[in-house]
Order: sequence, then structure tokens, then C-alpha cells
Amino acid sequence: MRRLSSLFFVLLFLAATPTADAQLRGLLNRAREAVTDRTDDTREAAIAAADGAREAVATPPRPADGAPAPAADFVSMLDNRFYPTAGEFGMGDTFLLFPPPGLVGRDDLRGAFVIRDASGNVVVRNTIGRAVPTGATAIAVLKGRAGVVSDVNNPVEAGKSYTYDVELYGDTIGSLAFSVSQASNGDPYNPVTTMALEGPWRTHAYFEHEAERPDYRMHFHAWISPDEMTPNTIAEVSVRRGGREVAWGARHAQLQYGWGHTEFVLYTPDSRGTRYGQAKANATLWTIQDVTPGEYEVVIRSEAGPFRTFTVQGGDGAFAAHPRSALDYEPRKHFLGTRRLSGQNLDRAHTLYWIAPDAP
Repeated sequence: MRRLSSLFFVLLFLAATPTADAQLRGLLNRAREAVTDRTDDTREAAIAAADGAREAVATPPRPADGAPAPAADFVSMLDNRFYPTAGEFGMGDTFLLFPPPGLVGRDDLRGAFVIRDASGNVVVRNTIGRAVPTGATAIAVLKGRAGVVSDVNNPVEAGKSYTYDVELYGDTIGSLAFSVSQASNGDPYNPVTTMALEGPWRTHAYFEHEAERPDYRMHFHAWISPDEMTPNTIAEVSVRRGGREVAWGARHAQLQYGWGHTEFVLYTPDSRGTRYGQAKANATLWTIQDVTPGEYEVVIRSEAGPFRTFTVQGGDGAFAAHPRSALDYEPRKHFLGTRRLSGQNLDRAHTLYWIAPDAP
């Protein structure tokens, strides 16, 4: 009788827990069926089945044989909204690359977006609630769960260093180290103190085009800081080969929240207009098919002059793959993915070519 009573409470607990997948439902059904059997052997089997069901909930999904390990999309991490006057973050959705089988669609994920200081103290913690599907089976979107008691969102402090991690089932699948400084607008009549972040925003950039349309638009993406140019003015990028410009683009830099993700459509040099940042009507696109083997120099400038330069190796209709983009790259938390999605239904695939340090 004592065993039946114990089994009843185990089943009651499991019935109140959201089922993770069809396997878990099958285990619960077998456990329930065994309750109706009066022999000791079947009751023991029911208890074992219930224990197995509980373990299925707790065990994290693992990659299929030969599949890449899960990783967080680094662009999503760099794009997290920061509020400079408050020193606070607004954690947004993050692409999850290579979700293991059985993970997408679950609402019992164990993970969080976490920012820690150099001593390991948690400053920000946003519990991950679920992974929702996209138009690609190898990419999902990690969503935060609102209203979790253990979550925190404290301001960062000037003069300190932090690490922002994406954690899933005890593994760190994405990591971004940064430091914080403080600046004043210098106006004694309306003083405003703001926080500024320093980190991989300054050292990372990438080229991107639609995966199925290599003959169409190519973009260059970079993050620009308010300390590099006046906000809401035009930034230009110039792609050069042997000192000669082969492509260029221009875009207003939106920097009201600090680092601004700026996306440039690339055109051929003969598409420049008569004024800074102006393209001619019917400008000619510079595409990935125009890339040839050799070194390229990428210069970002404001109207006042250049402020950042990258170099990247070209190939035959592609840029050289970054070492950190290898599918088996370790440590996994510093992986740089080469596929992103866009469109209302997240079903338009884009190919990325990273420019970044070999080591984070």
C-alpha cells in the first residue's frame, strides 16, 4: 500500500509538469497503466517508468551524431539593446544555431542570458523560456521568460569589466566580454552622465548576402560608436584593393543607444554621386561574385575622415572563412556563425563572412 501511495504522488507530480515530448508522454502512460495491475513486479516497473519519465525532463537534449554542437548567434548578442543613461540592458531574442533534436518547441528549457562582473557576481539574469522554430531546421530563436522571481536586471558600473553569457543546460554557448566607462555631456546647465561599452563591437564586422542570390545585393555590417562620429550623420564604407576603391556604401548611423549596428549596401565606384554619401540613380551593385583572391582593405569613415580599418582575404567569389566559423570550433562560446535569417517568417537565409580577431 505504501508503494502505491508513493507512486500516486510521483504520477501526480509528473502530470502537473509540462511534458517535454512524445517519449515522455509514453513513459507516463506506461506508468499509469501499471498502477491498475496488482502484482508487485508491475508496481516496481511502474515506479521505474515514472523515474525514467522524470529523468527525461531533467536530461538536456544532445546533438545528433555528427551534428555541430549548439551555439549562440554572435550578431544577436552584439545587438542587445543597452540604455546608456540607465546603464541597463534590454535582453532580446537570440538566434540559437544547431538546436539538438527535441529542444525546439519545449517550454521547460533550462538556461539564461547572464551578465556577471569580474568577481562572478550576477548583475543581469533573464531566464530562457523556450526555443521557437524558424524557417530553417538548424536555427531557432531563444526567448526570455518574463516574471521569473530569480531574474535580476541591475545597472552596470563604470570602471568595471563584465561577461555576457548565453547558458543552456549548464553549457555556455555564447560569451561576450566587455568593459564600461562613464562620460558626461559637459553641459553645466543640463548635465547628463552616460555609460559606454567597450568590447568586440569595435573589432568585429561582416559581409553578408542572401544565400540563394549571390548575384544580388551584398551588405557590409559594422558597429559604430558615438565616440567615432556624430550620431545620425552619414557614415561611409570603402572597400579597397591595392589602394584602389572597388566598392562603397553609405548609411545614417543611429547611435542614440551607444553602439549602432550599421548596414551598408555596396555599390561599384562609378555609382558615387557628386556629394558625400550620395549614390547615383540606378547605381550598380557590387556582389559576392565580384570578389577575387587577394587582400581587401575596408575603411569606415565619417565626413570628417576615416576612423576604422579592417583587412580581409578574398577568394574566388567569396571571402575567406574565419577560423572561428569552423563547424567544430572550440571553445563553442566563441563560435562565429555564418548563417542568419530575415523576413517576416524568418525564412530568408543569409550567408556571412566574418572579419574578427582569431582569438576573442
